[in-house]
Amino acid sequence: MHDILECINWAKSSLNSLKIQVLEEPEIIRAMPWSCVICLKTSSGKIYLKIMADAFANEPALVRILYDHISKNVARILCSNAELNCFISEDAGTPLRNILKENFSVDLFCQVLKIYARLQIKSINHIDKITALGVNNDRRLDNLPHLYKQFITKKDLLESDGLTTSEIKRLYKLVPKVELLCKQLLKYNIPQTIEHGDFHDNNILVQDGFITINDWGDWIISHPFFSCVSFLESAKRNHLLQETDNIYLEAQKTYLYEWRDYGSELKLSNALKLAQILRYFVFALSFSRVENHLNLNQFQSYKGYIAKSLRDFIITAS
Repeated sequence: MHDILECINWAKSSLNSLKIQVLEEPEIIRAMPWSCVICLKTSSGKIYLKIMADAFANEPALVRILYDHISKNVARILCSNAELNCFISEDAGTPLRNILKENFSVDLFCQVLKIYARLQIKSINHIDKITALGVNNDRRLDNLPHLYKQFITKKDLLESDGLTTSEIKRLYKLVPKVELLCKQLLKYNIPQTIEHGDFHDNNILVQDGFITINDWGDWIISHPFFSCVSFLESAKRNHLLQETDNIYLEAQKTYLYEWRDYGSELKLSNALKLAQILRYFVFALSFSRVENHLNLNQFQSYKGYIAKSLRDFIITAS
């Protein structure tokens, strides 16, 4: 990433040109090896500066397309700098996870899925424009078998993350299963579209009842249902939901209902089950971009994410 101070100075200058004054010293609220988020308290309220590593630098371009052509339920970007890989955006409120931890609202939880599904569906007509932002973001089903075969040859990465030689051999044996799963999911004829890549309640912001889907750095073009899987899996971990719980089932039904033009509830549910299996590999593939930005010390903090996801894939796909 570029120098933080240089990016802060750019942000201050950009805000000044908008007649917005920074009132206090900038505060780093999240610092990761691949991105950094800084809060600027200004005369117009809180404004956020995000700095990104090269692999994630097309986020502001994507968000602008989404905001201008598809949905206002994404961040409103004030300025961006392609040379410094950073952008500034308005405050969009409180993370949904914080709200749900205090008082779990089923209506709000489901409303997020409804809004997000509609964003995905509206994005279908803009997919060529979105895809042009980055070839490395293309994770469509017809590409996944090839990407899977490439990925499992990265022995050093897989072993350093914790997989055993035996587990890697099992991944090789699952090549035909990956091909079959992709073919089966394609047969449902559900259009492939924008997929957030890290869709969970901590990347949803709420302000005065308005919902903003935030942090699009991991976006891909792929099967839309991977997002629903991600959101509900996160809810199982962070809110202790079970797949048999009424809240879980209602949320799943809410999301799938938005896709009713593409099949019956049963058909869509069956497609979601296939997406649940494949999503373990898709996550591992996406997270490998993160590991490319880690030094040896940083790697220890994130070690095991890929291995765990691939182990889950082995179990569910076998």
